[in-house]
Amino acid sequence: MLSPKQVKPIPADGADAQGRHPEPEPAETQTASTPAIDLRGYQLQLNELIQHERLRVHLQDGSIFEGKLFDGLPQGDASWTQPDGIRIEGRWQAGELIGEVRVSYPDGCIFQGQVLDGYAQGSGKTKRPNGMVYEGQYQEGRPKGLGRLTWPDGRAFEGRFEDEANGFGRLAWPDGRVFQGRLRDGELADEGELTWPDGRSYRGALWMAEPNGQGEMRSPDGSVHLGAFKAGQANGPGERQYADGSRFVAHWRSGLAEGEATSFAPDGIRTVGHWRRGKRDGDALSHWPDGRQMLVTWRDDVAQGLATMTWPCGKQLTGPWVDGRIRGMACLRFPDGRELQGQFEGDLLRGPGKLSWPDGRVYTGQISKERPQGQGSMHWPDQTEYVGQFDDGVPQGDGRLRSASGNLFIGRFERGEPAGFGTLTLADGTSYAGDWFQAAIRGRGSMVWPDGRRYQGPFEGHTPKGEGSLHWPDGRSYEGYIEQGRPHKQGVMRLPDGRSYVGEFEHGRFHGEGILSWPDGRMYCGSWQRGRRHGQGLAILESGLRYEGDWYRHRMHGQGHLRWPDGRSYLGQFEHGDPQGLGQMDLPDGRHFEGHFSAGVPQGQGILRLADGRIFQGHWLEGELIGEGSLKSIDGSIYKGFFLGHEPHGQGRLKTADGSLYEGSFEHGKPQGHGCLRSPDGRVYRGLFHQGHAEGQGDLQLSDGRRYVGGFVAKHFHGHGSYYWPDGKSYHGQWEQDKRCGRGVYTLSDGSRYVGFFEADQPHGLGMLYDAKGQVKQAGRWVNNRLVEPIKLQTKDYPFEARNDGADAV
Repeated sequence: MLSPKQVKPIPADGADAQGRHPEPEPAETQTASTPAIDLRGYQLQLNELIQHERLRVHLQDGSIFEGKLFDGLPQGDASWTQPDGIRIEGRWQAGELIGEVRVSYPDGCIFQGQVLDGYAQGSGKTKRPNGMVYEGQYQEGRPKGLGRLTWPDGRAFEGRFEDEANGFGRLAWPDGRVFQGRLRDGELADEGELTWPDGRSYRGALWMAEPNGQGEMRSPDGSVHLGAFKAGQANGPGERQYADGSRFVAHWRSGLAEGEATSFAPDGIRTVGHWRRGKRDGDALSHWPDGRQMLVTWRDDVAQGLATMTWPCGKQLTGPWVDGRIRGMACLRFPDGRELQGQFEGDLLRGPGKLSWPDGRVYTGQISKERPQGQGSMHWPDQTEYVGQFDDGVPQGDGRLRSASGNLFIGRFERGEPAGFGTLTLADGTSYAGDWFQAAIRGRGSMVWPDGRRYQGPFEGHTPKGEGSLHWPDGRSYEGYIEQGRPHKQGVMRLPDGRSYVGEFEHGRFHGEGILSWPDGRMYCGSWQRGRRHGQGLAILESGLRYEGDWYRHRMHGQGHLRWPDGRSYLGQFEHGDPQGLGQMDLPDGRHFEGHFSAGVPQGQGILRLADGRIFQGHWLEGELIGEGSLKSIDGSIYKGFFLGHEPHGQGRLKTADGSLYEGSFEHGKPQGHGCLRSPDGRVYRGLFHQGHAEGQGDLQLSDGRRYVGGFVAKHFHGHGSYYWPDGKSYHGQWEQDKRCGRGVYTLSDGSRYVGFFEADQPHGLGMLYDAKGQVKQAGRWVNNRLVEPIKLQTKDYPFEARNDGADAV
């Protein structure tokens, strides 16, 4: 580039290209009369002009300089346009650019900033034709140091520049994304940190401003993805760490797990499985810290078939996979060949199960710690069967054992053997029931023969004696004390229809205290007399009814408590099986009745309390409150009077919480007919009511002495009525919605009166105004209490003339 120091003015005096002036011709060639040529004055004048005038100088290389020269060098504000179109504008001093300069390039690029020794140095700004703008520090003619680079699309890079296309800083996009890292050759470097407006952040390799290569992605939910990325999404091997401490290691494709993957739970469980398009697909094997393993097959993120859990000891549980665990009907297999089937919740059996042995034994029932425990049944391959209680895997408690030969034992077991009381029935029909000890008959027992005879009691050898049991061919059976061949004192009797009785007997009949049970669940527990329920007793009757109280000749009679399955209950007197007399009944909806009953329903005097706090007291007829009574509400209002079906009906008195008092007729719970209403503010209304409102003829007295007597509609003055003021004024006539409307007579306290029509509580229409003596004062048509069309009465009876002076009537 041509230095500004070389700028010289274009010769104007015929100088040669080197700027030298032609030598003057020798003197001898000049005429003697020609004076000597002295151009020094002109030269000084020319130099003075060059130094103070602005010039346009075309240089040999084609560039153009516009400005002032001093001693042949640029000085002051000037511009220099290069042959290639570059234009420099700035300030020169002794031929050197100083301060701030503006350089315009032919392609539209513009630089404006400080220069030093011919180079951009310090702060400056460059605008490119494509809209890019750099503003910041320059060194030796290039961007270097702190600066800001912006793009037309809104991107902005701020940081420290090494040159116009390289640096380190922060790049922000209009959509809120931010890059922190290096700018290399005008593009983002292949490594840095990205953040998104939604809270995501990424640190690692980049390409085209997107995660590409190894990096770390953090999400707002606290999860972190470490691994390979491509086009902004996880792609390749990676690990995702979650806020709860769990981890997921997989190969990713377009942000979705693909292929073999491993998850690590906070509790130490490790799961290895196959994923397809971000969903579990294929077999997944989980490993517990204690050595357990779980195998689950997935298709499209839905568990398929059964899951299998294996213990280090060799146990294996197979069942459906529901909500992250084995749930439902499953099978647990043991190393010794046993199998346990039942409803599982995880690795725990919930409820009864089925346990099988390799030798063919099968147990069904309650299980604890993988052993029979509680109620259950055991079957052997030779058809031996046991049903009853188990403890730690062996029969313990009540049970039933049937051998392969057909013998049947029913009774107590201890450590797997009959002990205590039990019955044994042989294959030939003979049976024994009695005490056992170490699998042998000991003490009391019973014997049943094939012909139907049955006995139970003490044995002396094979002879029954004393306390025992009886069984009849017709199906009856008795166990207890026997006297004279019949049940006596304590015993148990079972009847052919399935009923059973446990209690006291007298000469073969129920007598004393005893319990009678039915197959359908009915039961009676209490006193008996000569085979009938009599005295105190508890009965569970059909449909879940429950009665506890007195009985007489097989019926509920006396004092008792009856409960229904729907929540109803009755406590009180009974007669011949029904609530009768004084008692109290509670209903599921919260109602509570205390009083007299007849045939099971309220009848007579009583009190009914409702769930909302209301209290009815009065006379009931066939379950309905009829006649005179009272009602107290939770808001403090009290009603006394007649009722019909739990509603005030007939004459009554209602005092409300605000102090209002109504006395009169009610119908279906509301004032209806004639009545009197007294309000707390002193108002008193006497007259007819309809649907709870004053309607019909009535008399309303206000606390200030005013009074209205006449018609009402929906508690408003309506129809014909009279209104009286304490100062003597009165109105007699038509009303509409509490206002005078229609024909009426309004008398003032001075005795004058207006006779005519009213509208909206004002004289309106034809009317006459009389003075106190009865003489017509004004007559004509009135509008809103003003006489607008007077009528002149031509008669001597009216001594004064009508005036159209707009006077008011009232």
